[in-house]
Amino acid sequence: GDAPPSWATAGDVVGAASSTDNAIPRFDGTTGKIIQNSGITIDDNGNIAFAGALDEKIYAIVDAAGVAITPQNGTIQTWTLGANRTPTSGTWNDGESMTLMINDGSARTITWTTIGVIWVGGAAPTLDTTKLTVIELWKVGGSIYGALVGAA
Repeated sequence: GDAPPSWATAGDVVGAASSTDNAIPRFDGTTGKIIQNSGITIDDNGNIAFAGALDEKIYAIVDAAGVAITPQNGTIQTWTLGANRTPTSGTWNDGESMTLMINDGSARTITWTTIGVIWVGGAAPTLDTTKLTVIELWKVGGSIYGALVGAA
């Protein structure tokens, strides 16, 4: 019947996509039913389509001297600096990326040497003193790259 497997929790993908509609079924923890059309489809070429918007996890970094920057905390992260900081590299896998929104507090700086970011344009950006500085970070081929998106 509609009973989920004993290991299933809300949002788990269960079963295989139907060969007729390519929809990925999922377990609905509220109703206890398997939903055949979750709004996610995969075509024969492996392209994934979503029926709605993607929700990214937003994470507020707790300021400290040795903050570890890691995308697993959230794909959008905010950070208000309490002093000049030198973050460390947390756990990164190739293909991961994140948006970092930095409030420098009061003309503070970040030194990126321990992470070894390779910056688009060759140099780390200067933090905006009145707005949030938005930076995109991503990892490819074992290296973390960074680019200034701008001030917001």
